Amino acid sequence: MARYFASLDHLSGGRACWNLETSLTDTEAWNFGREHHPFYAERMARAEESYDVVCGLWDSFADDAFLYDERGGRMFDPEKIFADPVPAAPGPGR
Repeated sequence: MARYFASLDHLSGGRACWNLETSLTDTEAWNFGREHHPFYAERMARAEESYDVVCGLWDSFADDAFLYDERGGRMFDPEKIFADPVPAAPGPGR
């Protein structure tokens, strides 16, 4: 998910948006294999966890890690990447 949003943000010139919401009805819970919808506190905890994971991936490298040096053949500085595999750089809107 982090890569998709980062890519979309790059393609849109920083205009991508992530509206992080939770569902409300049991019908929506069925989409996730659940018979009933979780209570509000559990939904918010899951939403916060998703947000933390995505932002953690975006923050898993230094701001100047991506070099895009075609002539030198280096896309990024491996010393400035703190995750494996290499994550997508956050978009300009972040």
